[in-house]
Amino acid sequence: MNKRETSKPKTTSWMLVVAMLVGFPFLGALAMRLWLGVPTEYHENDQIFSRLEVPATRLSEAESLQFGKMFFCRLRVEQESLDEFLASIDSFEQSEGKPETPISFDLERAWWDVERGAEGRYWKRDTVVLWSPQKDSRLFYGVVSGQAPGEGDEVEATKSLE
Repeated sequence: MNKRETSKPKTTSWMLVVAMLVGFPFLGALAMRLWLGVPTEYHENDQIFSRLEVPATRLSEAESLQFGKMFFCRLRVEQESLDEFLASIDSFEQSEGKPETPISFDLERAWWDVERGAEGRYWKRDTVVLWSPQKDSRLFYGVVSGQAPGEGDEVEATKSLE
């Protein structure tokens, strides 16, 4: 046996190193996606009202985000439909105040532009919370926390958005 061959240090294949550098981030991203879930945006108006558990109303603007068991929406009700919408949420518990959790969550979405210090009106019922700023009575921010429609009675770990 040649002494030079036995004293040579073993090296790792460059292909293995490249595979690890590329593969680990992809596997990590896949694991995080499976664990955290994927947000769903741009729901149809009927889906939004179904989640809010109120009858559908004509809207001039609607944005939404479903993430895990949390549903967020921003609605601008058409002026002609405002009285109808307010009548549909009249049975909710009402109060006045500044945005609080969950309305005050920071979603990092351009459309979720809740003014933290603005006064407004709350409507709450079970897992549904609506808030409207006083200066724009047609604008409503809504949050529904809990089980999404169509989900079974499966117990799932709740993910925090804070």
